[in-house]
Amino acid sequence: MQITPQPLITVRDLCVTLNEISILSDICFELNMGEYVGVIGPNGGGKSTLIKVLLNLLPQTSGTFHIGNEQIPHPTIGYVPQRLVQNDVVFPAIVSDVVASGLTKHVRRKEKKERILAALEKTNCTHLIDRHMSGLSGGERQRVLVSRTLLMNPHILILDEPTAGMDIASEQQFFQLLKELHDEGMTILLVSHDIDRIAKEVDTVLCINHSMMCFSGTSHLDMSDAINKMYGGHVHVLHHDHHHH
Repeated sequence: MQITPQPLITVRDLCVTLNEISILSDICFELNMGEYVGVIGPNGGGKSTLIKVLLNLLPQTSGTFHIGNEQIPHPTIGYVPQRLVQNDVVFPAIVSDVVASGLTKHVRRKEKKERILAALEKTNCTHLIDRHMSGLSGGERQRVLVSRTLLMNPHILILDEPTAGMDIASEQQFFQLLKELHDEGMTILLVSHDIDRIAKEVDTVLCINHSMMCFSGTSHLDMSDAINKMYGGHVHVLHHDHHHH
């Protein structure tokens, strides 16, 4: 018997207006459990605004959204921001402390250490446990931030431009990590402006430029059509030479 997947995020006619400027209008989509969705669109097109609304950091002007379903009424959301803080070069914390801050309730010291190690192991960062965040590369930092969210055992992982500023090798490692998490059943919502890369990684693409341009499985997606709609045809896709396994 085929079980119909239940949406974990449902968004209906969502509109956001800030200072009388329409940032988002008529956004409608459903995200099913275990789905890997890429949110793509031009800078300033409203991608981060959508994330902030879903995280209750910004109110919507009209429309509704619901996160959860019968199986998981109140899902835990792990959020990885684009950067920790704008001038995070001077961030004076040690990796183990940053990861530990993802613990939502108090646990005994021994269990705490075990859980921190397990989370760092998952992201290939155990060797960084005693390092200062300020001494890490951008890729290492983002993997540490993912470790932090994994301590919450999130049902949904939301990432906002997580590979911004990473070199190609770090980026590939990072996408490999997301693929492994997705293969284990994690629901992932990933914001990016790297259209070509995202189309190779995710199951479904949500294209936004202030309004919905497309919401489609990557196998059925006409990328050039989507780009024309989003950018008005001023963008050419540069194909990277990496293959999706």
